[in-house]
Amino acid sequence: MKAINASKSLVIASNLREATGFFARAKGLIGLATLKNGEGLWMAHCRAIHTIGMRFPIDVIFTDKGFVVKKVMKEVRPFCPLVCCLSAEEVFELPVGTIERANIQAGDKIEIIRAFE
Repeated sequence: MKAINASKSLVIASNLREATGFFARAKGLIGLATLKNGEGLWMAHCRAIHTIGMRFPIDVIFTDKGFVVKKVMKEVRPFCPLVCCLSAEEVFELPVGTIERANIQAGDKIEIIRAFE
């Protein structure tokens, strides 16, 4: 899958994975040594994350059900117990620098493109 900042026609992630289910969302990126540019993790039905057990910082984007950006957080460090946005329904975990590179701001619209589209 891909994620695009549709408001600005910029690619956010060209290799986006989806964490489905409680355990996949709880694990998130834990256990990975790094997250390469272009990679990312999308968690639906999620308003909060943690970075406990992670080895690297990440950029985080919170969106509502319509994939409108509600909040962005740059360089969230490992071992942060709670990062949340109560108005969010979707979360994207991305490599540091993605928010800046794709110029993502509150109000932008994110589009998910599945491989079969």
